[in-house]
Amino acid sequence: MRTALTGMTAMTLLTGLVGVSGGCLQDFDAVDDDSVLGAGAAVAVSDGFLAGDFGGRRGFDGAATHLSASTDVQHASSLVHVMREQRGVGAGMVIISLSGRTLGDLEAGAHAFSYDEATLETQSIFVNVCSGDTGAAFDYDAPVARGTLVVEVGADGSRTIDLHTETPRVDPATGKDTDVVEATDVSFVLPR
Repeated sequence: MRTALTGMTAMTLLTGLVGVSGGCLQDFDAVDDDSVLGAGAAVAVSDGFLAGDFGGRRGFDGAATHLSASTDVQHASSLVHVMREQRGVGAGMVIISLSGRTLGDLEAGAHAFSYDEATLETQSIFVNVCSGDTGAAFDYDAPVARGTLVVEVGADGSRTIDLHTETPRVDPATGKDTDVVEATDVSFVLPR
């Protein structure tokens, strides 16, 4: 998967994550937000939504059951966790990491991104998708291959973030990408 990023910003992004190669949190505690926010200050986010397919867990669709964000202004980075636990499906989570700018610094409009291991140090948007039987144990983890993050600024200064991702499904037996593309959609609001 991903190779190690260097520099303080990368370390800020990865605080709270198992590591870039692991991406998603193990033993995720959806009750204790401070344990997952990493470096930086907590940021109020609301109206989280998550839909899509995550490995063998299919059909997530609805309000986030856990939503948290943090921003490190000094190192210009933000980290967002959007998770949905859904009866009969399991738990799915999308982790959005920004490097070189914060959630509040993103310009209005569309920001396309793609995963390219060779250029990780110059990328500014990183996204991982993961799932598990519960929000406390994720066993599926994949970096998003490509996506678009759209920022819409409201009249009151709030920012609505919409994220669409596409990731090849990983074959659990071989660990290699398949031809099946899994799409996810996430949204949340960053108040003014």
